Amino acid sequence: MQALPLLCAPMSTAGLKRPVDPRKLALQGAEYTGRIGLAELKRFSAAIVGDCEPLQYNIVFDRSDDGHALMKGTASGEVFLECQRCLGPVKHQLETEFLLRPVLTDAQAETHQKNVDVVLLDEEGLLDMTACLEDELLLNLPIVCYHESGECSITMEYGEQIEELENPAAEAENNPFAILAQLNNANKKE
Repeated sequence: MQALPLLCAPMSTAGLKRPVDPRKLALQGAEYTGRIGLAELKRFSAAIVGDCEPLQYNIVFDRSDDGHALMKGTASGEVFLECQRCLGPVKHQLETEFLLRPVLTDAQAETHQKNVDVVLLDEEGLLDMTACLEDELLLNLPIVCYHESGECSITMEYGEQIEELENPAAEAENNPFAILAQLNNANKKE
């Protein structure tokens, strides 16, 4: 009996340029590995500060035990986000993992497994992998981001705030309406 050649899953490092049929790719066990730049991720580039090196990604198509197509993926890279204190750039190491089940209809989406998210295919049953990857990157950005203590250009010492609140003379000096109060008192004396 002659041994059958091993079938290798197609691997692409050319990018995620064209829509794909994830069901066919799941049957083939396809894998996409590569780097993607900000030029291809318009929404993501608007959510970060400045430029960054291309992000690494790996997406593997597989089938679940019940025969549904699955997309298992990871993406990582170093990006800069805006510090919510000083509004300066903060370095953030982005690491994301996702497990998606491509579906054609909302009804199919309602019957998915609890540990698997769904991604809706277009009317032709195709998936824009760039948009899908971009969605996962956006979902994994932190809601707020700060510099570490001592690294931020804005320093807010808790003790200084308390002193200002406890010192009424300092509060009166810093009050922009203090001059109006003086004018009002002057009018009352006349």
